[in-house]
This record gives sequence, structure tokens and C-alpha cells, in this order.
Amino acid sequence: ILCMNNNFSIDYAKTLYKPTMPDEIKSRISALTRAKTPYFFIHAKGKSVGQVEKINNSVVNRLEQVIPNKRMSFSAQNIGEFNYHAMMRSVDIATSQDIIDLYDKLEREYRYKTNYFDDDSNTAYLRDRLRGYFNDYKFDIYDICDVLIKVLFCDSISKRKAVFWMCFGDIVYENLCRNIQQYGRQCIKCGRRFISSGITTKKDLINCGTSATKKQICSACSKKERSRINHNNYMKSKIQTK
Repeated sequence: ILCMNNNFSIDYAKTLYKPTMPDEIKSRISALTRAKTPYFFIHAKGKSVGQVEKINNSVVNRLEQVIPNKRMSFSAQNIGEFNYHAMMRSVDIATSQDIIDLYDKLEREYRYKTNYFDDDSNTAYLRDRLRGYFNDYKFDIYDICDVLIKVLFCDSISKRKAVFWMCFGDIVYENLCRNIQQYGRQCIKCGRRFISSGITTKKDLINCGTSATKKQICSACSKKERSRINHNNYMKSKIQTK
């Protein structure tokens, strides 16, 4: 009804016609406009709980139960220095000035044309098109990626990486998945990397929780976790004996 009323107002200069809204409709709309915004505005507009209506069973509100809010934590510390070699397939790659010059040209031309959050930008087409320019030099795509990693992350440490991530991000991810195994897992407690030795005894399972948790915690944090659990169990037993 509000949309219709707005359209009549917009077209009034041309049509010279605008119907009068019945009092019954007016009262219903007034009751709604005085109400708080819908619950999903917490996510859509950043509203607080006190600024929105209570959650109901509408389609949009039910999305909160379907799409979980996975929090990302960047609190890991003492994780060592950045090693760009982990992103490469071959660390002994020789640089090519032709590849560097071509990348600089494409970066200047397309750096502001890449939008990963716009479905209409056709990122996949643009990526394949830019990769096609590199194919003219008859280099393997993995070698091209290694050359650019060496230049952008070591030699010049450039901030102009938009085109690089769009064209070679999948290759970097593939290289990381293969290379990162030698560096071990990252501890979910302290952030340090360690080589998991797995669980060897039943005592470890009892003291450290599930095997999945054990494999994600380094030995130092594992000892602290065992001490914490043992202390909690001791305190519970004291309370129960009283």
C-alpha cells in the first residue's frame, strides 16, 4: 500500500490523480510505522536488540537459524615470521622481467575493476581473460605465480596485489595446502605451529578431551589444559564429599 501511495504521489504531476487513503488503512499503517523495525535489522542495519521487534517465524528471521554466524578469531600470537616460500611451488624460480612488466600493466589497468562482492562484475571471466595475457609468454601458470610471489612479497613487497589474488589466489591456496603440512598444525590456544604426534594413551583421551581437540593443541597448551581439567575435577570431588 505504501509503495502504491508513493507511486501515485510521484505520478501526480502527470496524471493529476491521487486517491485519498481510507481511514481504516491509515490507522493500520500508522500502527505499523510506530512499531520498531523488524528483528532481522540487527544484521541488515546493525540495530541493537532493544531497537527491533521480537523475533518471529518470518522467512527472513528464520535465516538466522539456517546461516550460522561463524566468528573469525585473529587473536593468535607468537606465530612466527611470514614465510612467502609456503605460497610457492618452486622457491628456485628465476624472475622474468616480461612477466613483471605485464603484471604492472594489468595492475594499473584493472586494479579498480575487481570487485569480489559484486555478482555482476563477472570476476571469473575477468580472471580467465587476464590469465590469457600471461599464456602468450609460454610460461607454466605455476611458474608465473611463483615469479609474481617472489616479486610482490619479497623483492618489492608491493601493496598492489588485487589482480594477483584474483588471477592466482586459487594456485596460492593449492600451494599452501601442500606446503603447510611440513610446518604442522597451528595451535588453537597460542597460535604456534607444531607437529601433531596424535593420542597414544587412554589417559590422554581422558585428560585432554576429544581426539579432535588434542590434535589442535600443542604440547605446552595440552599440559596447561590437563592441569585445568584435573583441578576442576578435584574441586568438584571436594564439593561432592562435603
